[in-house]
Amino acid sequence: MSAAARNATGPRVLETGLALAGRRGGLCIPAVLLGSLILVAALAGPLSSRVAGFRYDQPDPLSPLLAPGGVSVEPHPRSYLADDALMDALDSDGDDVLACSRSAGGRYYCPELEELPGLASEMRRAFEAAGGRSGADRKGWDAALAGVPERMRNRLEAAALDRDSDRVVSRDEWALGTAFLALDGLDAAGFDQDLDGRISRQELVGVPRTRTHLLGTDSLGRDLLARLLYGLRVSMLVSLAAATVSLLLGTLLGLLSGLVGGAADRAFLRLLEVLQSVPFIFLVILLSVFSRDVLKMRWQEAESAALAQAVLLFAALGAVQWFSLARYARGLAVSLKEAPFVRSLAGMGFSTIRLVARHIVPNTVLPISAYAVLLVPALVLEEAFLSFLGFGIQPPYPSLGILLGEGVAHMADSPLLLLAPAGTVLMLAWSLNLLGEELARRLAGQRSGK
Repeated sequence: MSAAARNATGPRVLETGLALAGRRGGLCIPAVLLGSLILVAALAGPLSSRVAGFRYDQPDPLSPLLAPGGVSVEPHPRSYLADDALMDALDSDGDDVLACSRSAGGRYYCPELEELPGLASEMRRAFEAAGGRSGADRKGWDAALAGVPERMRNRLEAAALDRDSDRVVSRDEWALGTAFLALDGLDAAGFDQDLDGRISRQELVGVPRTRTHLLGTDSLGRDLLARLLYGLRVSMLVSLAAATVSLLLGTLLGLLSGLVGGAADRAFLRLLEVLQSVPFIFLVILLSVFSRDVLKMRWQEAESAALAQAVLLFAALGAVQWFSLARYARGLAVSLKEAPFVRSLAGMGFSTIRLVARHIVPNTVLPISAYAVLLVPALVLEEAFLSFLGFGIQPPYPSLGILLGEGVAHMADSPLLLLAPAGTVLMLAWSLNLLGEELARRLAGQRSGK
């Protein structure tokens, strides 16, 4: 082969290889991304407890709007860091013991710990006033300690909190230094090992541990990563369930109308035109508003009412999204019924039931599936839109729409509260759209013989 031929063949081979790789990878990228999102949503519980370390509904008033990587106090009563000087800061009467009484419910009441929640709130306000998210100046922080009891002041002074000696008390340093203020009656019950109602210096082993929030926290101190994992699962479940309802209703009614034909088919088409002219999103909103009070009366617990609201939402979304799918299924049925191979089989004596079950219905599975895949991202966006407006999933359950609403409310304080759920919605809708378009493209290629 001449050099010119080799030079001409090389680019053609490269172009052919890239084209083949592109065709083979057309489904690969969206399928891998979608599979990863589905896996993450399915494992939201274990991932939330092991990776994030928090529950989606676990608030922490001392840690609102933490930046990514911020720390907060570990609430478990047995998770403490050794601190021999803690008793000196808490013991107001100097008897080297914290005297407590137990309530009927088993909760401990310790008078010397009673002032800690209010002091914690004051310290949080003082920190925000002295600098807040960017860190507090040491002089400004010390000036805010005028009302702090003398026995606690040495633990809260800027010199004690500023561990890296950079003249600024960062939010993490503030959280670590003020962790002992999170002690309350529940922690006291965990300390009292001999159950005598008196916590000695030996029993008061230290201060609560701190934990890291990988993506930070929201305005109530709830871990953003945990809420994002659960929100993805809730939104995907609602969208997939609604798509399933639409698929069943649209496919069944559309195929039945197309196969029956005649006056029934014409009446069905007129009905679809009327239904599609109605603004369905307002119907879903009205249904959500009027059903909310009824569900709260039927289910007193907030979680049960929210779950019932989610079930009603996906049923309503599925009930109003089947119109276009039914029209598409009806067109497939009409075209297949008039196809030459179906006419030939009918002429050979095949029964109508056998033609429908063995030839018409199987040939509609792939195109309807591709169409249904394209329906899911629209349902994801609709669920997010409804939850963003407050008509979708209700607290305490998170969803991507609820997270978007919270992110918009605090966008100036923590942009990640908006960017994280928005990016998740974008990836989910993008992967589903690519997957549906690729399935439709391959279906068209098969029909054209390519």
